[in-house]
Amino acid sequence: MPVGILAPPQKNIGYETSKHFRNLLRCVGFTEIVTPSLVGKRDIALSGTGKGVLTLKNPVSVDRSFFRISLIPDIINILSQNSKKHKNIKIFEIGKIYLDERHDNDYPVLERDVLCGAICSGIKYGKQDTEFYYGKGIIEFLFKESGIKKITYSKVSDDFIFDEDVSLEVSIGKNRAGIFGEIKKGFLEEFKLDYRVFVFNLDMDYIKDFISLKRSFVRPGRYPEIEQDISIIVDSGIEYASIEKYIKGFSGLIKNVKLADVYRGKQIKEGKISFLIRYDAMSPNRTLTMEEVNLLRDNLIRELNVRFGVTLRD
Repeated sequence: MPVGILAPPQKNIGYETSKHFRNLLRCVGFTEIVTPSLVGKRDIALSGTGKGVLTLKNPVSVDRSFFRISLIPDIINILSQNSKKHKNIKIFEIGKIYLDERHDNDYPVLERDVLCGAICSGIKYGKQDTEFYYGKGIIEFLFKESGIKKITYSKVSDDFIFDEDVSLEVSIGKNRAGIFGEIKKGFLEEFKLDYRVFVFNLDMDYIKDFISLKRSFVRPGRYPEIEQDISIIVDSGIEYASIEKYIKGFSGLIKNVKLADVYRGKQIKEGKISFLIRYDAMSPNRTLTMEEVNLLRDNLIRELNVRFGVTLRD
């Protein structure tokens, strides 16, 4: 009998990535669903594009004639079926989409692994409450726990499914990694849903190359940090991401910049938007005095006014 050492199997990166995100989402209360890869004309039409659709030559039924190009219609349909009896629904699916594109070795089908999730806590349209900030927190949690850095957000423009006012595209490095935000009311009406729905749709095949599960520890600062809030009003066409980027680079004493709240309404002029921005003022060498903290804040507001036309909200 031959004797030898068996080589260990190579890791399946796709499987490990899916397993990693499954565990994270289950930790924050999501339930996994599985939907068919074959869909009908209605789902294709609701996917927002007719390009790259693969048609089955001998379908079992009319409702299973095409390979899906998006997971979103099915996941919204599952929400619709369950929203009548349940509240605070959080579901996700990790599956493939299929596009009619030439790939390696002239293989006619491009398969992409996609992570799609949805949150519906029963907030009806017409209320100012939104699912966006809770959902954005889930996205940030996924990226943080995956060691993914160099993340940038940008406004969504002219999207068939997502509401441009409460949605963002997310990029890692220089390329688009996905989109998340609230679904348009008109789209939800196709499924007879009256509630606000937050959806995230991430390209797993792209994201997996940026995951790093190595852990490092940073020594906490010896000196206290002083939390500061600034409530500003700016033209609605200015992206928050550009303001946050400027604040982060304004001074080495400013740490942990984050968006705490957004307001549009009667208390500010039309065409304007209000951001409540929170940050910590901290020095690695000494305890800052309140005079220094206030001076830093005043200088920051002045420069924001010069660059972005920012004014303080009363």
